[in-house]
Amino acid sequence: METWDPVYATAALLLPLAAAKCKKFDFTGEYGADGATAPYNGSFPVSSFVNCTESLASSDGGNADGCSFERYAMGLVVHPDVIFVDADAETRKNIFSLVREGATGALAASTNFNSTIVMNYTATNTEAPLGKAGHYSFTPFLACWDGVLSDCGDGDAIENKTVEACGLVWKDDKQSALRLGQQLYDGDERFAEDSEASDGKPQKAYDEVAGQATVETLDSEGGAASHIPSVGSFALTATLMWFGYLGIW
Repeated sequence: METWDPVYATAALLLPLAAAKCKKFDFTGEYGADGATAPYNGSFPVSSFVNCTESLASSDGGNADGCSFERYAMGLVVHPDVIFVDADAETRKNIFSLVREGATGALAASTNFNSTIVMNYTATNTEAPLGKAGHYSFTPFLACWDGVLSDCGDGDAIENKTVEACGLVWKDDKQSALRLGQQLYDGDERFAEDSEASDGKPQKAYDEVAGQATVETLDSEGGAASHIPSVGSFALTATLMWFGYLGIW
């Protein structure tokens, strides 16, 4: 899998805020329609702070090799992004739709472009290393495509502009068929040394933030046809019943 360096620090290159619906995304760059991976612009602490001294390790169930910490299903809220143009939400959805339709290769089938993604994540490591103080952090992987937008309408601010569209990478191409809370994402988990403990849990539990996730569908022209927030089965049933009562459903 090809990789490139993140380019989020290039804020000075952003074009003015654009609202548009383009019909074409011509892939450019070294990797073309195959795309390449890059780290997400930020890491998430996925364990509490641990100062793993020999004394703590020895008292931790008789294990002298490391120190355990609480592991739980946490919700990591992440967002795909469009770089080099400061586009509004609807324009970003349009660009993601065009990329999703034209991208090729295994990476394209393993990328999620939904506006808000909530990862159900539990730390894969179970112990902090002996003699180290800090926490585990997780950096999700992005899949990115360079391209030029066109057929956006007369006088449109992003006509013929080069952009980079990035989505979050699933573990494999089978994840998209799973329920939202069951989908697994690719990334890098490692121990980050730190000297100061933080209060409370590192992240909210998945169930607390799962409702923020969205699912967009495509229309016939490659645009985002709908924006569907993730809801529980009870809330969905109640909503449909209410629509039926009003004569809408």
